Amino acid sequence: MFALAPSKAGVLAATGNRAALYRLERPGGATQILAAPQGQVTALAVGRDGRVFAATSNPAALWRLGPERAERGDLISPTLDARRIARFGRIRWRGEGGGRVVLETRSGNTDPPDTTWSPWRGGPVPADGARVQSPPARYLQWKLALQGGQPRIESVEVAWREQNLPPVVEDLVVAPQGQGFREGEMTPRSESVTQNLPGGQKVEYSLQQAASPRALRDLPMWARGLRTVQWRASDPNGDALRYEVHVRRVDEGAWIKVGDDIESTSFSWDTGALPDGRYRLRVTASDAAGNPLGEERTTEAFSEPFTVDNTPPRVTSFTARGEAGAVTIDGRAEDDTSPLSRIEVAIDDQDWRTVTPEGGLADDRSLSFRARVPKVESGDHTVSVRAVDLSGNTATRAIRVTVPAGR
Repeated sequence: MFALAPSKAGVLAATGNRAALYRLERPGGATQILAAPQGQVTALAVGRDGRVFAATSNPAALWRLGPERAERGDLISPTLDARRIARFGRIRWRGEGGGRVVLETRSGNTDPPDTTWSPWRGGPVPADGARVQSPPARYLQWKLALQGGQPRIESVEVAWREQNLPPVVEDLVVAPQGQGFREGEMTPRSESVTQNLPGGQKVEYSLQQAASPRALRDLPMWARGLRTVQWRASDPNGDALRYEVHVRRVDEGAWIKVGDDIESTSFSWDTGALPDGRYRLRVTASDAAGNPLGEERTTEAFSEPFTVDNTPPRVTSFTARGEAGAVTIDGRAEDDTSPLSRIEVAIDDQDWRTVTPEGGLADDRSLSFRARVPKVESGDHTVSVRAVDLSGNTATRAIRVTVPAGR
């Protein structure tokens, strides 16, 4: 408040930083009689004939008001920010008629308005309102013009609704086979898993938390086919989202639905019915639950290709020969889909020990191996070899050998 002055109709109050002049006519009520383009109304003076003089600053100007009524009064509103692209409905005014009320609107996507805004559109508006003619935009502004009589406007109301925007889906990741995501990180799932078997039987499994990457590869066979996908999603309008998950081979075939009406942003399914190969997932997000029929929006996101491999490798050849204090093994292992990750050997019930394949690296779908296991006591033993592929599938083969006594 920069200045006050008495008048016959009430107390005049000058304001800034948007220069305006109000007439305080009753407790809690005021009428705006000037909206100036300057920064502040800083001084007021009232003449004997009721004429009002208002001095402004930023920049300096002098306004003269009354005492007679102007033939026309105009008022431009501040910009209405819908925060997103919106469609505008009816515009109404409340107050007392007695003259001609003209309401025009314009819309745009910048604040303050600039040359990109739509032109002013409108005309005389009755008290029950008229349709806003401005196109959808984020911002709206109205301009009120009063002519003739003594109209009094208390408020202007505009109906609007956000334009529905499509959801956003990103960071779509498929966990490695036999693993799952938990709280956004790639860790083994510790909660129980329920599986419905043919005939209506329900079986519940649980896993102990794995302590090392190798333990992850040693998950039970029932979990080999489980795959988990996780994604991040948001909706610009804040609508609740539901998801569908489809899968198909990378190079051919139709999309197969594996999940529907999903509320969370992760999903696990059994790939046991899929042939081994390279696949891609599609996640579809829909905001239909929060929008009228015909106005729902969907968004699709696709995963990087991933491998489904539920078939164990094969130990195609394996020989073991006992010699004094040791066992020598020789063989070959193969896999049709995934590279082999390691070859292991065990004597009787001892721990598995890794065997270095020929070439020094386990990086191919076919590996030959040869090794000598020392410190084996004389007598009969079971020698087992195990091949493990990158998907965690295993194949084991065993041979009985006799280790002679040392000389």
